[in-house]
Amino acid sequence: MKKLNEILSAAIQWFAEHGYKDAASLDYWAQRIRAVLGMMTGKPAHQLAAQSLELAYKRALRTAPKYHTGIDKSSINNIESKLRPLLQARIMASADLIKLNREQAVEITMRRFAGWASSQPPGGSPVALREVKGQIGKRLQQSTFEERRMLIDQGHKLASAVNQTIAEGNGAIAAQWHHVHEANYDARPEHVARDGKVYLIRDSWAHQKGLVKPNAQGYMDEHEQPAQAPFCRCAATYLYALSRLPDDMLTVKGRELLEQTKRGQ
Repeated sequence: MKKLNEILSAAIQWFAEHGYKDAASLDYWAQRIRAVLGMMTGKPAHQLAAQSLELAYKRALRTAPKYHTGIDKSSINNIESKLRPLLQARIMASADLIKLNREQAVEITMRRFAGWASSQPPGGSPVALREVKGQIGKRLQQSTFEERRMLIDQGHKLASAVNQTIAEGNGAIAAQWHHVHEANYDARPEHVARDGKVYLIRDSWAHQKGLVKPNAQGYMDEHEQPAQAPFCRCAATYLYALSRLPDDMLTVKGRELLEQTKRGQ
Protein backbone atom coordinates (compact mmCIF):
# COMPACT_ATOMS: atom_id res chain seq x y z
CA MET A 1 0.00 0.00 0.00
CA LYS A 2 2.89 2.37 0.69
CA LYS A 3 4.17 2.02 -2.88
CA LEU A 4 0.64 2.46 -4.24
CA ASN A 5 0.13 5.60 -2.17
CA GLU A 6 3.38 7.01 -3.53
CA ILE A 7 2.57 6.36 -7.18
CA LEU A 8 -1.03 7.54 -6.83
CA SER A 9 0.13 10.73 -5.15
CA ALA A 10 2.64 11.36 -7.94
CA ALA A 11 0.06 10.71 -10.66
CA ILE A 12 -2.57 12.93 -9.04
CA GLN A 13 -0.08 15.75 -8.54
CA TRP A 14 1.04 15.51 -12.17
CA PHE A 15 -2.50 15.87 -13.52
CA ALA A 16 -3.27 18.60 -10.96
CA GLU A 17 -0.33 20.58 -12.36
CA HIS A 18 -0.66 19.78 -16.08
CA GLY A 19 -4.26 18.68 -16.55
CA TYR A 20 -5.24 16.11 -19.13
CA LYS A 21 -3.12 16.55 -22.26
CA ASP A 22 -3.42 13.37 -24.27
CA ALA A 23 -3.94 9.62 -24.10
CA ALA A 24 -0.19 9.01 -23.98
CA SER A 25 0.27 10.76 -20.64
CA LEU A 26 -2.73 8.97 -19.16
CA ASP A 27 -1.44 5.64 -20.42
CA TYR A 28 2.00 6.31 -18.92
CA TRP A 29 0.64 6.86 -15.42
CA ALA A 30 -1.94 4.12 -15.75
CA GLN A 31 0.78 1.59 -16.59
CA ARG A 32 2.81 2.63 -13.57
CA ILE A 33 -0.20 2.30 -11.27
CA ARG A 34 -1.19 -1.06 -12.75
CA ALA A 35 2.38 -2.34 -12.30
CA VAL A 36 2.22 -1.55 -8.58
CA LEU A 37 -1.23 -3.12 -8.31
CA GLY A 38 0.15 -6.23 -9.94
CA MET A 39 2.67 -6.59 -7.12
CA MET A 40 -0.02 -6.18 -4.44
CA THR A 41 -1.15 -9.79 -4.50
CA GLY A 42 -1.30 -10.28 -0.74
CA LYS A 43 -1.51 -13.85 0.50
CA PRO A 44 -2.14 -16.26 -2.43
CA ALA A 45 -5.86 -16.85 -2.88
CA HIS A 46 -5.72 -20.64 -2.47
CA GLN A 47 -3.59 -20.39 0.67
CA LEU A 48 -5.88 -17.78 2.20
CA ALA A 49 -8.99 -19.85 1.44
CA ALA A 50 -7.42 -23.08 2.71
CA GLN A 51 -6.31 -21.58 6.01
CA SER A 52 -9.70 -20.06 6.72
CA LEU A 53 -11.82 -23.01 5.64
CA GLU A 54 -9.66 -25.65 7.33
CA LEU A 55 -10.49 -23.90 10.60
CA ALA A 56 -14.17 -23.71 9.65
CA TYR A 57 -14.15 -27.43 8.78
CA LYS A 58 -12.61 -28.44 12.11
CA ARG A 59 -15.11 -26.24 13.93
CA ALA A 60 -17.98 -27.83 11.99
CA LEU A 61 -16.84 -31.33 13.00
CA ARG A 62 -16.37 -30.29 16.60
CA THR A 63 -19.83 -28.74 16.88
CA ALA A 64 -21.65 -31.30 14.70
CA PRO A 65 -23.10 -33.37 17.59
CA LYS A 66 -25.35 -30.53 18.73
CA TYR A 67 -26.97 -30.45 15.28
CA HIS A 68 -27.70 -34.19 15.19
CA THR A 69 -30.16 -35.32 17.83
CA GLY A 70 -30.12 -39.08 18.13
CA ILE A 71 -26.74 -40.24 16.84
CA ASP A 72 -23.40 -40.56 18.59
CA LYS A 73 -20.09 -39.01 17.60
CA SER A 74 -18.77 -42.26 16.11
CA SER A 75 -21.55 -42.15 13.52
CA ILE A 76 -20.29 -38.73 12.49
CA ASN A 77 -16.65 -39.82 12.38
CA ASN A 78 -17.51 -42.86 10.25
CA ILE A 79 -18.47 -40.72 7.27
CA GLU A 80 -15.64 -38.20 7.45
CA SER A 81 -14.28 -39.54 4.16
CA LYS A 82 -17.41 -38.06 2.54
CA LEU A 83 -16.91 -34.74 4.28
CA ARG A 84 -13.34 -33.97 3.25
CA PRO A 85 -14.27 -33.47 -0.46
CA LEU A 86 -16.75 -30.79 0.66
CA LEU A 87 -13.85 -28.87 2.17
CA GLN A 88 -11.69 -29.17 -0.94
CA ALA A 89 -14.52 -28.06 -3.22
CA ARG A 90 -15.27 -25.06 -1.01
CA ILE A 91 -11.58 -24.08 -0.94
CA MET A 92 -11.41 -24.09 -4.74
CA ALA A 93 -14.62 -22.07 -5.06
CA SER A 94 -13.46 -19.55 -2.45
CA ALA A 95 -10.04 -19.13 -4.06
CA ASP A 96 -11.75 -18.37 -7.38
CA LEU A 97 -13.96 -15.78 -5.67
CA ILE A 98 -10.93 -14.13 -4.06
CA LYS A 99 -9.12 -13.94 -7.39
CA LEU A 100 -12.20 -12.47 -9.07
CA ASN A 101 -12.63 -9.94 -6.26
CA ARG A 102 -9.01 -8.83 -6.58
CA GLU A 103 -9.22 -8.52 -10.36
CA GLN A 104 -12.38 -6.45 -10.06
CA ALA A 105 -10.75 -4.21 -7.43
CA VAL A 106 -7.84 -3.49 -9.77
CA GLU A 107 -10.08 -2.74 -12.75
CA ILE A 108 -12.36 -0.47 -10.73
CA THR A 109 -9.33 1.40 -9.39
CA MET A 110 -7.92 1.86 -12.87
CA ARG A 111 -11.28 3.10 -14.21
CA ARG A 112 -11.61 5.58 -11.37
CA PHE A 113 -8.12 6.89 -11.97
CA ALA A 114 -8.65 7.20 -15.72
CA GLY A 115 -12.01 8.89 -15.22
CA TRP A 116 -10.60 11.43 -12.78
CA ALA A 117 -7.40 12.14 -14.72
CA SER A 118 -9.15 12.59 -18.07
CA SER A 119 -11.56 15.09 -16.52
CA GLN A 120 -8.83 17.51 -15.42
CA PRO A 121 -8.85 20.83 -17.35
CA PRO A 122 -5.83 21.92 -19.48
CA GLY A 123 -3.20 23.53 -17.28
CA GLY A 124 -4.43 21.63 -14.22
CA SER A 125 -6.33 22.79 -11.15
CA PRO A 126 -5.90 22.57 -7.37
CA VAL A 127 -7.01 19.25 -5.88
CA ALA A 128 -7.42 17.78 -2.40
CA LEU A 129 -4.80 15.05 -2.70
CA ARG A 130 -5.97 12.88 0.18
CA GLU A 131 -9.62 13.06 -0.87
CA VAL A 132 -8.92 12.19 -4.51
CA LYS A 133 -6.56 9.41 -3.56
CA GLY A 134 -9.18 7.99 -1.19
CA GLN A 135 -11.85 8.01 -3.88
CA ILE A 136 -9.62 6.28 -6.42
CA GLY A 137 -8.29 3.66 -3.99
CA LYS A 138 -11.53 3.06 -2.08
CA ARG A 139 -12.30 -0.26 -3.77
CA LEU A 140 -8.85 -1.61 -2.90
CA GLN A 141 -9.30 -0.61 0.72
CA GLN A 142 -12.59 -2.49 0.80
CA SER A 143 -11.09 -5.57 -0.82
CA THR A 144 -9.51 -7.08 2.30
CA PHE A 145 -12.71 -6.59 4.30
CA GLU A 146 -14.76 -8.19 1.54
CA GLU A 147 -12.40 -11.17 1.33
CA ARG A 148 -12.71 -11.73 5.08
CA ARG A 149 -16.51 -11.39 4.95
CA MET A 150 -16.72 -13.75 2.00
CA LEU A 151 -14.60 -16.40 3.75
CA ILE A 152 -16.79 -16.20 6.85
CA ASP A 153 -19.82 -16.78 4.63
CA GLN A 154 -18.10 -19.68 2.89
CA GLY A 155 -17.34 -21.16 6.30
CA HIS A 156 -21.06 -21.10 7.18
CA LYS A 157 -21.89 -22.72 3.86
CA LEU A 158 -19.28 -25.42 4.47
CA ALA A 159 -20.64 -26.15 7.96
CA SER A 160 -24.17 -26.42 6.57
CA ALA A 161 -22.99 -28.83 3.83
CA VAL A 162 -21.09 -30.90 6.40
CA ASN A 163 -24.17 -31.24 8.60
CA GLN A 164 -26.42 -32.02 5.65
CA THR A 165 -24.04 -34.79 4.53
CA ILE A 166 -23.89 -36.21 8.06
CA ALA A 167 -27.69 -36.21 8.12
CA GLU A 168 -27.93 -38.02 4.78
CA GLY A 169 -25.32 -40.57 5.82
CA ASN A 170 -27.05 -41.41 9.08
CA GLY A 171 -30.68 -41.47 8.01
CA ALA A 172 -32.14 -38.25 9.38
CA ILE A 173 -35.89 -38.08 8.91
CA ALA A 174 -36.53 -34.38 9.53
CA ALA A 175 -34.77 -31.07 10.08
CA GLN A 176 -35.62 -28.18 12.39
CA TRP A 177 -34.74 -24.71 11.12
CA HIS A 178 -32.84 -22.33 13.40
CA HIS A 179 -32.62 -18.62 12.72
CA VAL A 180 -29.68 -16.75 14.27
CA HIS A 181 -30.84 -14.17 16.81
CA GLU A 182 -28.05 -11.61 16.92
CA ALA A 183 -27.95 -7.84 17.09
CA ASN A 184 -27.11 -6.13 13.79
CA TYR A 185 -27.77 -9.32 11.81
CA ASP A 186 -29.76 -8.46 8.70
CA ALA A 187 -32.06 -11.46 8.74
CA ARG A 188 -34.34 -12.43 5.90
CA PRO A 189 -38.00 -12.25 7.04
CA GLU A 190 -38.79 -15.63 5.47
CA HIS A 191 -35.94 -17.22 7.43
CA VAL A 192 -37.15 -15.66 10.67
CA ALA A 193 -40.59 -17.12 9.95
CA ARG A 194 -39.06 -20.63 9.65
CA ASP A 195 -37.38 -20.48 13.05
CA GLY A 196 -38.19 -23.60 15.06
CA LYS A 197 -40.27 -25.22 12.33
CA VAL A 198 -39.69 -28.86 11.41
CA TYR A 199 -39.44 -30.02 7.80
CA LEU A 200 -39.64 -33.59 6.56
CA ILE A 201 -36.67 -35.06 4.69
CA ARG A 202 -37.89 -36.67 1.50
CA ASP A 203 -37.24 -40.41 0.91
CA SER A 204 -35.76 -41.09 4.34
CA TRP A 205 -36.09 -44.62 5.71
CA ALA A 206 -39.14 -43.54 7.73
CA HIS A 207 -40.70 -41.89 4.70
CA GLN A 208 -40.15 -44.97 2.53
CA LYS A 209 -41.79 -47.16 5.21
CA GLY A 210 -44.84 -44.92 5.37
CA LEU A 211 -44.22 -43.86 8.96
CA VAL A 212 -44.10 -40.13 8.30
CA LYS A 213 -45.78 -37.58 6.06
CA PRO A 214 -45.18 -33.88 5.33
CA ASN A 215 -47.17 -31.48 7.48
CA ALA A 216 -47.97 -27.87 6.58
CA GLN A 217 -44.23 -27.03 6.50
CA GLY A 218 -43.57 -29.52 3.70
CA TYR A 219 -40.25 -31.06 2.73
CA MET A 220 -36.86 -29.58 3.52
CA ASP A 221 -35.81 -29.73 -0.13
CA GLU A 222 -38.71 -27.48 -1.12
CA HIS A 223 -36.96 -24.56 0.57
CA GLU A 224 -33.67 -22.77 0.40
CA GLN A 225 -31.21 -24.62 2.62
CA PRO A 226 -29.64 -23.04 5.72
CA ALA A 227 -26.64 -20.83 4.80
CA GLN A 228 -27.38 -21.28 1.08
CA ALA A 229 -28.32 -17.64 0.50
CA PRO A 230 -25.51 -15.06 0.56
CA PHE A 231 -24.41 -14.32 4.13
CA CYS A 232 -27.19 -16.44 5.63
CA ARG A 233 -26.23 -17.79 9.06
CA CYS A 234 -29.21 -20.06 9.68
CA ALA A 235 -28.65 -23.69 10.62
CA ALA A 236 -30.64 -26.90 10.97
CA THR A 237 -30.87 -29.51 13.70
CA TYR A 238 -31.45 -32.96 12.23
CA LEU A 239 -33.85 -35.43 13.82
CA TYR A 240 -33.51 -39.21 13.65
CA ALA A 241 -36.28 -40.62 15.86
CA LEU A 242 -40.06 -40.66 15.38
CA SER A 243 -40.48 -39.46 18.95
CA ARG A 244 -38.77 -36.18 18.05
CA LEU A 245 -41.26 -35.28 15.33
CA PRO A 246 -44.39 -33.15 15.60
CA ASP A 247 -47.49 -35.35 15.88
CA ASP A 248 -48.88 -34.13 12.54
CA MET A 249 -45.84 -35.59 10.76
CA LEU A 250 -46.66 -39.13 11.86
CA THR A 251 -48.91 -41.43 9.84
CA VAL A 252 -51.24 -43.90 11.56
CA LYS A 253 -48.59 -46.54 10.98
CA GLY A 254 -45.96 -44.28 12.48
CA ARG A 255 -48.04 -43.60 15.60
CA GLU A 256 -48.69 -47.29 16.08
CA LEU A 257 -44.97 -48.10 15.83
CA LEU A 258 -44.15 -45.32 18.26
CA GLU A 259 -46.72 -46.64 20.76
CA GLN A 260 -45.38 -50.17 20.41
CA THR A 261 -41.88 -48.88 21.06
CA LYS A 262 -43.01 -47.02 24.17
CA ARG A 263 -44.82 -50.09 25.54
CA GLY A 264 -41.75 -52.20 24.95
CA GLN A 265 -39.52 -49.91 27.03
